[in-house]
Amino acid sequence: WRAVRFAVEWARLTRFLLAQRPDVVQFAIIRFPFQEVFLRRLRRGGLYLAQVCHEYEFRESRRPLIRTLTARWARRVYPAFSAVFLHSEADRERFLGLYPVEPERTHVIPHGNEFLFPRLVDPGGDLRGHYGLPPERPVALFFGGLRPSKGIPDLMEAFALARAEIEATLIIAGYPAYGVEPAGLESEAQRLGIADAVVVDARYLPLEQIGPLLRTATVVVLPYRNATASGTLQVAYAFERPVIATSVGGLPDAVEDGVTGLLVPPADPPSLARALVKLLADPDEALRMGAQGRAAAEARYSWDPIAAEKGEYRHF
Repeated sequence: WRAVRFAVEWARLTRFLLAQRPDVVQFAIIRFPFQEVFLRRLRRGGLYLAQVCHEYEFRESRRPLIRTLTARWARRVYPAFSAVFLHSEADRERFLGLYPVEPERTHVIPHGNEFLFPRLVDPGGDLRGHYGLPPERPVALFFGGLRPSKGIPDLMEAFALARAEIEATLIIAGYPAYGVEPAGLESEAQRLGIADAVVVDARYLPLEQIGPLLRTATVVVLPYRNATASGTLQVAYAFERPVIATSVGGLPDAVEDGVTGLLVPPADPPSLARALVKLLADPDEALRMGAQGRAAAEARYSWDPIAAEKGEYRHF
């Protein structure tokens, strides 16, 4: 029923856009390949279609046949766009290797900062009292949608190794989707012997809790097995928190290793554990890297210089 409603609304949207004829139609994530039918209708109608391509791979399906068929159909989706904006040169190269799109239609614009949260919806404080944590205990934080591609099992295994060297807490916060069960995460923590040090907060967090959650953390961890870019990374920078990230997609472009955070190989719990110990055991180093991340967000990832650098796109 949801699928039928979705298709009906896209048909209605298509009719509306063809009647209004805006100069540019800007899309975000295309979640289902059958949307290609509507995109091509808009393109044939002479509309200029653009997309901020934060995600262009179908990462989460556990069924190889469905994933293969979806990827093949997706090859028909992206040629419908006149312009595709990606977040890094690595993402652009990967995208062009997957889809038959002319390179001149693709453009790189970095994922900009996320100062919306500290400027508009931040009441101050942290969530240590909410989670029952003492003020001095270091905290590793995973924050965002809970999905298999984000490597949460790798993080839990790494934290179990790190816990042997330092007393700390791991918070996993975000809404579970795509086959991730909170009870399964809690069972895994029990199996690894770290249940007393792991907090699973599986829910949509209200915007006003984002700032307090980030201030609860000593370090924000992005253990992704594959990715393009990360909004969570920019939120961490905005709140002066260092990051530990895997070297996948555009993340190495956004993390200056040893300056704004640490980079580790994907699916490598021992390397991730060493990085966790390095920052959880040295709060001064974590604060230094967090300050550097904030500086990067204010300069390199501020929207004003990004817009100025990409001024050639104004003709759109």
